[in-house]
Amino acid sequence: MRFRHCTMSVITSILAFTVLFTLVLCMEIPAPEHLNLSSQYFVHLLSWKMGPGSPDGVHYSVKIKTKSGSMVVVEACENVTSPLLCNLTEAFSDVEEIYYIIVSAALGSHMSPNASYTPFKPIDNTILEPPLVTITVCNQSLCVSLRAPAERLSEIYKSFKLKYRLRVSSEDGTEFTVDKEGLGNEPLSNLAPGQRYCVTVSIIDRSPPNRPPVCASTPKTANVSDAVISVILCLLMVIFVMCTPRLVVHFFCLKADLPAVLEMEQWSVGIKC
Repeated sequence: MRFRHCTMSVITSILAFTVLFTLVLCMEIPAPEHLNLSSQYFVHLLSWKMGPGSPDGVHYSVKIKTKSGSMVVVEACENVTSPLLCNLTEAFSDVEEIYYIIVSAALGSHMSPNASYTPFKPIDNTILEPPLVTITVCNQSLCVSLRAPAERLSEIYKSFKLKYRLRVSSEDGTEFTVDKEGLGNEPLSNLAPGQRYCVTVSIIDRSPPNRPPVCASTPKTANVSDAVISVILCLLMVIFVMCTPRLVVHFFCLKADLPAVLEMEQWSVGIKC
């Protein structure tokens, strides 16, 4: 009886081991799902979710390839467990290249099917930030200067000659737009003197303005009557300075009968009648 019980116990253990071994051999790791690539200002963050029924201990790896290149593992995104994120900013070094992204799960020697993301081209698919705006007074008007929003983006913004739209508004309600290609200075013409103007900038067909407007005032024009009075006063001063010596000479020469002492003083100071 005891022998039969032991035999049944051994058979049960063997069957359980066989079933477990078969399950392990046939285990299928669910593929990751809900891949999402958030890309702003050329910072690229990939995220995903675990597939339904994923076992504990599963880890993930991210691979990328280009049209002309082979599939390579992103070193910073190998054996990811938590959080399920991958920073692809450095991996997407060429902003004009098209990248293909694959994420797979693994547990031991078992691999999941690949989950892929739509082809991604950084210069076309990232959210671009409008440039920084500076306004200065130039030639009795205003000049708008555009520069890259960050130092690391300077070469990209300079290289691609993006097109910008300046929206100019004044405190009296006047509004107009100026389109400009590339960074640098843009003079604003036909501005009223002594008026405050505000400028916002957007990238045409790419991004709306997302910064507060930058404002400055045009120089005030000098009052015409004040200018005329100033000129007249200057002329009178010049005439007075030029004529004063002549008047002094004329005054002393009218004194025909001067004492000898005064005549000598006239000669000593250079006054000659």
